[in-house]
Amino acid sequence: MYYNVAIPFGGTRDFTNRFSWWGFSFDFRQRLVPKVTAGVSFEWQGFDQTTRSTATLGAVTVTGAQVREETSFPLLAIGHYYFRDVPDELSPFVGGGIGGYRVNRALDVGPNVRFTDAEWLFGFAPEVGVSLPSSSGALILRSRFHVALEHDDIPSQMYWAFSLGGAL
Repeated sequence: MYYNVAIPFGGTRDFTNRFSWWGFSFDFRQRLVPKVTAGVSFEWQGFDQTTRSTATLGAVTVTGAQVREETSFPLLAIGHYYFRDVPDELSPFVGGGIGGYRVNRALDVGPNVRFTDAEWLFGFAPEVGVSLPSSSGALILRSRFHVALEHDDIPSQMYWAFSLGGAL
């Protein structure tokens, strides 16, 4: 399990440009050979921003105080290569994931008007990190750059997540 923070880029930054302090993720990894793992990852990252500006959503343009929220739920097949396979030593790794991103967006204008959009996007996430093994698991520090490709009304989404977590 990991605690994630993230910096928005691209379409994510265009919608809400604030640093995100709220995110978490779960990875399941299985060692295939001494330096290679494969598995799945589920993440949740939330972004929000309060602004007073003009926004165009489809054929509607709104101006005023706005609360913008975006959540991203990546569900990825992941793989990693560890540069060292020595017990009890720092082990840097590279890897990545590919899969689906459920992106939910909400725009509140005033107390009674809410615009929402939710789509599944296809995406990928290259990753670098380091694992520090211990007798009960490992402390892991990693960085993933998420890219979800444009689909329908949602432009491509990008954010750089930094995670701290542990493995059993």
